[in-house]
Amino acid sequence: MLQISEIVKKTEKMFDLFNSHFYNGKLTRPAITVSPNGGRGAYGWCSIHEIWNANEEKYREINLCAEYLDRPMAELAPPSYMKWPTSTIWSMTFRT
Repeated sequence: MLQISEIVKKTEKMFDLFNSHFYNGKLTRPAITVSPNGGRGAYGWCSIHEIWNANEEKYREINLCAEYLDRPMAELAPPSYMKWPTSTIWSMTFRT
């Protein structure tokens, strides 16, 4: 059984790889969360505002919907999966 903590760690690693490759490491790693989709029918979402606050530092959020985490990793982690939230965070950070 795949643990939520393992999913979060893998998602953080994917974010770091995309950040390094596409954005030269300029993006701040967001809070990675897992929660139910609440009937939205979404696989997840990315906050456009810095909604997390920890020790005077603010973070955006990438949420993965729990209902879809039982799919094979190849379906959960295609390149387009991280391209969307990282490009959203880039746009909101640098207003391009």
